[in-house]
This record gives sequence, structure tokens and C-alpha cells, in this order.
Amino acid sequence: MSQTKKFPLWFALFLSGIFSFYSIFSDADASDLSASSLETTRIAADESIDSVSDEGSPAAIDRSTPLEEIEVEEHLPEDFFDLLTLELPPVLPPFSMESILADPLDPSITYDVPIVFNELVSDYIVFFQTRLREKFELWLARSGQYVPLMKDILREHQLPEDLVFLALIESGFNPKAFSRAKAAGPWQFIKGTGKKYGLRIDQWIDERRDPVKSTAAAAKYLRDLFGMFGSWPLSMASYNAGEGRIMRAMARTKADDFWELKQSRHIRPETKNYVTKFMAATIIAKNPQKYGFFIEYHPPFTYDEVEIPKATALKTIAKAAGVTLAEIKAYNPELKKESTPPGYPHYHLKLPAGTRETFLANFSPALEKEPKNTDVQKHRISKGETLNSIARKYDVSVGSLLRANALGRNSMIKAGHYLIIPTED
Repeated sequence: MSQTKKFPLWFALFLSGIFSFYSIFSDADASDLSASSLETTRIAADESIDSVSDEGSPAAIDRSTPLEEIEVEEHLPEDFFDLLTLELPPVLPPFSMESILADPLDPSITYDVPIVFNELVSDYIVFFQTRLREKFELWLARSGQYVPLMKDILREHQLPEDLVFLALIESGFNPKAFSRAKAAGPWQFIKGTGKKYGLRIDQWIDERRDPVKSTAAAAKYLRDLFGMFGSWPLSMASYNAGEGRIMRAMARTKADDFWELKQSRHIRPETKNYVTKFMAATIIAKNPQKYGFFIEYHPPFTYDEVEIPKATALKTIAKAAGVTLAEIKAYNPELKKESTPPGYPHYHLKLPAGTRETFLANFSPALEKEPKNTDVQKHRISKGETLNSIARKYDVSVGSLLRANALGRNSMIKAGHYLIIPTED
């Protein structure tokens, strides 16, 4: 008689568990899974595609889009602007993809960028006429203030003038518009892109808000995008989502046309609808009465310009020019404090048109004392906060936060203590 080999109890239980697990799945048929659960899984996978890199590992957050939400929304200023998050219900293809350079119902209205008249564009026209009518009227009225000078700048950079209406859907032509991702100004630059294209951004000044400087920066950026893609619809989509995201989407889909790319799941709905919003807004803006808008446009933004040799209080400038402090602030929305910036010896300040001579006659820069920079921003650490979360909150790097507080990379922070927030990153 052969001797039976005994297995330890733990091994027997382990085998039992494996056989039970196998039997559950071997007896199950794919048809037993509900269609709804399969659809949910597919949608979840589709929606997550942009958060995973080509290698399958979590990808770094793409901060090129101005629509990223920040954690504490109540810190947004009153001029918070996020038109791009307002979406229509999804529209399924097919629709016309014919590019038209003139309005088929009014050949006198022409366009210098491709415009497509399709169902989705028509839906957005109705959206602006109804749900967003009051605000859209304000934006159109404000366009009278900035469109002439912005078109001049676009023309100087040899770009289509109709690109000016990107500022309409980006900000409603509001110099102080601000988004959840801290994109600012009429062209909604994030800090990194703004600095890349020559805009100064620090505790004293934010040139993203200046309608002249920001438009010149936007023109350079748009020119670069067109050089990359050779297509205005693709360039506009990249302006919204970032060129890197659009390039990755094109590589994955092998698409070389925006409308083809739009049908894929590789770009966000916000970006898919960005170009159609631009087209709808442009169609209305070029012929508002046809669409029921009777606009009293703001007068064009005209100004005198003077050079301020050193940091000077705005109330001093206003007094010398014979205007109000509020007027000086309105003409110079880039200024974050009631002074011109120090360390900027040839700062060009804008004055209401016709006041330059009065200002020069009354202003004595040699007698002016530079305002002292005594502002130190501090943050009281709350329970659960980290250096990373605090850095994100104030839009600074962790490195600059460490340097401002003489901390090491492995330093610990405690609730109730204070951190100095660096004023320039």
C-alpha cells in the first residue's frame, strides 16, 4: 500500500480558494454582464485616455488649457470668466464640413479664416442669442473698444484679422477676465505661456491684462501655432488645449484635419467645441443685426502714452494729468498696485487721450519718492496642507516656496505656522 502524502491545512485552503475563484469565472458567460455596465466601463476608459501616457503610466497634468479647475473656487475674483465650460448637449455627426469665405445669405460679409456653417455652429448661434444673450450683448458692446487696435496688431503680424474674435470667446474682451486655471486677460494666457511670449508677470504688474501687449503676445503665439499645423482650426484648437495635446491626438488618430480629429475621443469636449464657438461668435459679431443684436458699441480705446522713469504713485500721476485715479487704473489694467512698478525705468503708462501735455507740464519725476515695497504675503498653514498644495494655491513653484522660507526639500511644516509666499516665481 502506498503512503498518502498529507498537505498542510493552509495549502489546502489556498487551493480551495483558487478553485472557487476559477469556477465563478469559468461558469460566467460574457452575456451575463449587463450592457449598461459594459458601456459605463467603456465611457470611463474613453474619458481617462488623456490622463494616461502612451506608455500606460499616469501622465503629467497638461496645464496648457485655461479651463483646469483649482481646488478653492471661492478665491476666484469677481471677474472670473469661464465661458468655455458652458457646453451644449452633445451633437452627433454627420454635419457639413464645407469651409466658406463669405456668408451664403449675405455675400457682403466675408471672412479671412475658414468658417463652417453646420448644425453645431447654428446651435451655438442660438445659444448666444438666447441663454447667453445679455452677456453676449455686453461683450459685443465692449468689442468696439478693443477690436480696432487688436486688428491693427494682428495685421502688423500678418495674421487674419478675424482672429480677433478669439478674444470674444476667451474673455468677452475683458482685460481683467480670470479663469479657474488662473489664465488672465483678454487672451487668457496662463503664466508660463505669457512669460514665454515676453509678458512681465509679478507682484506689481501683469501684462496679460494689457490689451496692447497681450494682443502682440497672442499674435506671436498664433503665428507659431499656424507654423506648426498649417491650419487655422487646428491652431485654434491648440490655442485652447495646448499644442502638445493636439499633436498627440493627431499622432494617435492619424488625422490631419480638425473636423476629423473632432470625431475622436482623444481631445476634450471643451476643445472639440472651441472652434465651433469661435465660428458662431464670429458670424454674429460681423453681422449682429441679422441675428437680432442692436449694439451700442463702446468708443475705441485711444490713449496718450508717457514714460515714467521710476516707480510713482498712481494718484500722483492722476493729479498731474488732471484726471481721476479710477481713470488711470482703467487705462492701465496691468498694474496690480497703486504705483508703477519699481525696477522698470522706462515704463510706458497710458493716459486718457488729450492729457499728455497737461501731465508733462505738471509732473516732476525728480521730486517723486519711490514707494517702498513693504508688502509681504504670508500664509497660515492649515491642517492637512502640504508644500505642494500651498504652492498650487498661490501659483508658485515648490522650489521658490522653499527658498523664500529657508526650508530644505525634506522640511516638515506644521499647522498654525506661517509661510512667506514669494512675490515672483
